[in-house]
Amino acid sequence: MVAVVVAVVAALAPVLAPVVAPGAGTAQAAVSGGAFRAGDIVSDAVFFDASTMDERQVQAFLDARGSACRAGEMPCLKDYREDTPSRAADANCAGYTGAAQQSAAQVVVAVARSCGVNPRALLVLLQKESGLVSKTAPSAISYRSATGYGCPDGKPCNAEYYGFSNQVYRAAWAFKNYAAHAATSPYRPGRSNEILFHPDRACGSAPVHIENQATAGLYRYTPYQPNAAALANVYGTGDACSAYGNRNFWRIMTDWFGSTQHSVLGEMFAAWMADGGPDGFVGAPTAAEECTAAGCSQRFARGSTAWSPATGAHLVKGDIEAAWRARGGATGALGVPTGPEQCGPAGGGCRQDFAAGAVLWSPAAGARVVEGAVHAAWRAAGGATGDLGEPLADQRCTSAQRCVQEFTGGTVAWLAGADARVVTGQVRAAWTADGGAGGFLGLPTGAERCGLAGGGCSQAFERGTVVSSPATGTRVVKGEIDAAWRADGAQDGFLGHPVANERCGLAAGGCTQRFTRGTIAWSPATGARPVKGDIAATWTGDGAETGFLGYPTANERCGLAGGGCTQRFTRGTIAWTPGTGARAVKGEIDASWTADGAETGYLGHPTANERCGAAGSGCTQAFSRGTIAWSPTTGVSRVKGEISASWTGDGAQAGYLGHPTANERCGLAGGGCTQAFSRGTIAWSPATGASRVKGEINASWTADGAQAGYLGHPTANERCGLAGGGCTQAFSRGTIAWSPATGAARVKGQIDAAWRGAGAQGGTLGYPTANEALTAVGWTQAFQRGRITVTRDGRTTLP
Repeated sequence: MVAVVVAVVAALAPVLAPVVAPGAGTAQAAVSGGAFRAGDIVSDAVFFDASTMDERQVQAFLDARGSACRAGEMPCLKDYREDTPSRAADANCAGYTGAAQQSAAQVVVAVARSCGVNPRALLVLLQKESGLVSKTAPSAISYRSATGYGCPDGKPCNAEYYGFSNQVYRAAWAFKNYAAHAATSPYRPGRSNEILFHPDRACGSAPVHIENQATAGLYRYTPYQPNAAALANVYGTGDACSAYGNRNFWRIMTDWFGSTQHSVLGEMFAAWMADGGPDGFVGAPTAAEECTAAGCSQRFARGSTAWSPATGAHLVKGDIEAAWRARGGATGALGVPTGPEQCGPAGGGCRQDFAAGAVLWSPAAGARVVEGAVHAAWRAAGGATGDLGEPLADQRCTSAQRCVQEFTGGTVAWLAGADARVVTGQVRAAWTADGGAGGFLGLPTGAERCGLAGGGCSQAFERGTVVSSPATGTRVVKGEIDAAWRADGAQDGFLGHPVANERCGLAAGGCTQRFTRGTIAWSPATGARPVKGDIAATWTGDGAETGFLGYPTANERCGLAGGGCTQRFTRGTIAWTPGTGARAVKGEIDASWTADGAETGYLGHPTANERCGAAGSGCTQAFSRGTIAWSPTTGVSRVKGEISASWTGDGAQAGYLGHPTANERCGLAGGGCTQAFSRGTIAWSPATGASRVKGEINASWTADGAQAGYLGHPTANERCGLAGGGCTQAFSRGTIAWSPATGAARVKGQIDAAWRGAGAQGGTLGYPTANEALTAVGWTQAFQRGRITVTRDGRTTLP
């Protein structure tokens, strides 16, 4: 038979023993009677969960609850042992294998697993019926009727059920038997049941809608509900009509294990109890544990506990828990906690680490989360005690691909596909001044590198670089200028460190940036080009991008003739050799030089910058083997080799000849060359060298066919200051003589020989007054004081 188990004294006892939490002292009024639900004292999920504690945990629990116990007539429950009999299995329990000297913990766990009842419920039942768990001096009677089984109201207890293990087994068996016969029970779940307040029926009753089998079983075991007076003083006594059995079961279960609705299990239970259990910070559980393949978590009134095989169980509390939950809790971005929260002195902050992040809290800033790739970089930098320090705010993400988080000592930025990068110190200041992640530079793509040339550091970003050195400070190099600088070797290249930030809004919408040994200039039309060393100095001296040359249109070319380098600009070239230095070649002179082959042509490298006269008077520029001259009226021409030397010897453009009016013409008679100038010609041949032919003499020579005529090439420059103020010039086959009185005339062949034999212009004949003429007799030519004739048979006659 199934006896009504609870004696009147047990049903009416308000408090059988103080409820003590391990390490927490006597419990305060952790629960309120207003939370008691008569129809749902304990859930089936909790009451019939046999897995909540193992022998080790039950023993530790008994040790803690019975810490004040001193053995007297009987040992304390924590120390109690007895020889237990074996029991056969039946429909309610799986039987029991007896053993010698089993501990109370072994009995409770073995019975719980055999009958499928929560060992915590059995511990609570022992406390509410006999106070054995926390009794300071248990008696033999306490063990004899430990769970009150077989002790009907108003009658002696049945000796058949005496003994500790017998009592525990029979009580568990009874609750399973109640469940097996629920349909015929006087207390049935799922319907309203009239339940007394007290054994004295005069105290009355009230209907209770019993919601589950565990609650129905408790009423079958102790058939009274607490009245309002019992609930008003849930840790004390009510009135004469108060019964306390089911109230005490609910209160003790809640005080000890946090909830009668949700179990806290295993390592999560240990962590929760170490924090004070239901009297600790997180309070009672508010939900059942949730488990995945990765681990489990459970919610409490003011926090959570989470567990994984790798990390064990840890509590997550308050604002840290709220931030963790906001990111998905144990299955979210942060994952499970890897340790307990760590807090500083009172009023300071706290931090808790998670599998993929950390949450830091302070009274001033609240909870801030460091997670994912940013967290990995922060941890690598020493975490909160490292150079980065504590986060100033949660990370900001502009997309799923780009995130930034600010810390007291720096910034951590993350770009999808790359590790998170730390930005600190002066680099961070320069990056922030540029707009940070939202500025032109964008996010860092590499870590800061130090120990570079000049003792400097640099850090690469999406669209540029931040560079610092003791000598140049911290500078930003952006976009195409940065690409050109890095292509040159960055700070290790010729240009070295930037000495200023870029200057933009310049001529043609361009930008320039100065470096230790040069400049990089950019415009939409030309792109970014480095200008280095002496070439950069010359370009800068010309006004840089605002000067005549404008922007560089190509990088310098080196390894050229003479060991030189050249660089092209919008309106010219700068050429450099070790011997000549850097020289600018501009405009039409540059075009002419380039057409001649530039430094690889005949002229070679420029040996000086252009020299220009007054506005409109023209310019010349000297090269290794010649000159290029330009004027508004004559345009530009090249003057080379011996012709250039002759022209220069005459004063160049400032001399009588003036500017060249065309380039030299070569491949002429005698393998020679001529070049026309404003007031004459310079003619050259291998046999005669270069000579100047000027003014009227030049006109006469040209009229005779120049070097292709009878006279051929001049063999010397003109001689002036002669008799009569005249000039003469010798040619291969004659002479041209000029005087103010006679003008210019050609004297050729035998006539020339005879004239010179007679003393030429200084002799008896004087200057020729006309060119020779062919007559019937022969060739004849008139002079100032006579005529010379060469007859057809070759005889020469003089006056």
